[in-house]
Amino acid sequence: MPATTFTINKILNYNFGKTAYDPEDTIYFGLSTTLVTAASTGASVAEPATADGYAREGYDNSAATGEWTTSTVGALSNTADVVFDISTDNWGEIVSVFISNSGTRGAGDILWYYTLNPSFPVVNNTVVTFPIGTIFVAM
Repeated sequence: MPATTFTINKILNYNFGKTAYDPEDTIYFGLSTTLVTAASTGASVAEPATADGYAREGYDNSAATGEWTTSTVGALSNTADVVFDISTDNWGEIVSVFISNSGTRGAGDILWYYTLNPSFPVVNNTVVTFPIGTIFVAM
């Protein structure tokens, strides 16, 4: 998953003494039926409808118990499954997955993103899961 412009600016400003950066203890995974890019925001991605059972999934990001490997080679990965609620209707063709600092659909900042290849349809009664070690975040 590459970083968005928002995240890169936060990291650069922090590392060069311009601003403090205190990452959230919980981050949220989301799905999009449109391509997420480095310039995307929470309001610009096309997420499935909450009425169809969709919600962003919270993931522990705290320093003490965060669910990530430790980066030693410029990348890290998830140490717990990321599991979305079961769909109660069709969600459409999912083309991107992203990480946000907000659990509210259509809100917050997009921190990291990935274009799925291949994309996949989510139909009624589907559980979308990203197993341990399948999400890689890199600089």
